[in-house]
Amino acid sequence: MTSPETYQQELTGVTRRALALVLALFDRTTPLNAFRHWPPLVATATAVMMAAQTVAAEMGGPYVAAALGEDLLAEVAADGFAGTGSGGYDLTSLLTLPLQGWTGEARWWQQARNKVAMYTETAVTDAGRQAAGAATAASHAAGYYRRLRLPSCARCAILAGRFYRWNSGFRRHPRCDCTHVPVHTAGDGSEFDPRQAVLDGHVRGLSAANTEAIRLGADPAQVVNAQSGMYTAGGYQFTRTGTSRRAIGGARILAKALDQSLGWDTADKTYTNLTVDRYLINRYAALFRRGTTHTRITSTGREQRYAYRFAATPRPTADQIITTASSRAEAIRLLTNYGYLI
Repeated sequence: MTSPETYQQELTGVTRRALALVLALFDRTTPLNAFRHWPPLVATATAVMMAAQTVAAEMGGPYVAAALGEDLLAEVAADGFAGTGSGGYDLTSLLTLPLQGWTGEARWWQQARNKVAMYTETAVTDAGRQAAGAATAASHAAGYYRRLRLPSCARCAILAGRFYRWNSGFRRHPRCDCTHVPVHTAGDGSEFDPRQAVLDGHVRGLSAANTEAIRLGADPAQVVNAQSGMYTAGGYQFTRTGTSRRAIGGARILAKALDQSLGWDTADKTYTNLTVDRYLINRYAALFRRGTTHTRITSTGREQRYAYRFAATPRPTADQIITTASSRAEAIRLLTNYGYLI
């Protein structure tokens, strides 16, 4: 039986061999001649990548069948997963993209080489993942859970161990090496503790302050997701993520705003376990009836007016809270009030 570990190792092995061959081709060029010499080599590089994609895709069907202990309802056509890469580009077009902005400088050449490497790794691994996804659809599996290979990035760490329906897409970033593990029922998934992975030093991409916030009990998903909507104002870091009234952070910020509007002292108060239930909606009703509107700037720069659908008070990032808190107790209180400690 092909285990997830064995499948992941074999898929990684194919990807690395393809990467070595493609980079060997690119290394025949120099910063001065790459614009002329790389295009004639792209055909060979494309053939290498398509061959690797086919082999990676061939692994998908047997792996899923072995993992589920059953024959597939249909055979996976491995060659159908070869020839395209990220964004739906055909491989020839994808491999010529790094030549855009050619300057003839050594720095540019290294950047182009890095892009070729990223496109190659992602395209080959994606072919294997897509074939495994197709095989999962052609089985009696209820879905799959996401298995990551440590060390990993923070984004993958908070997704690991989650169950996804058989027809759900596999969210990934360039060079992501996570894999599907097909299961018959949602309860067959594997537990994964992202907090422990962070504390053990197996998660990349987190600042020391964010790591400290997680050590104090902050939910890793809240800390990581907050980075996607991050912005700076007055030298402080804030996030637009999690500020709606349906989010934990937004609900707690709005509850504090309601208390302040009633004249209550909220300086040292901790807001916990607040979600948008009927009781909380009724509490917000007083603010809605006032007709008070606010303006927020969306992530695209558009001005949006709202009446307490989003928190008027900015939500600082966990990094900012840890950096500016005067004590551990204050850090814990603020992490709780802004929805990082759940």
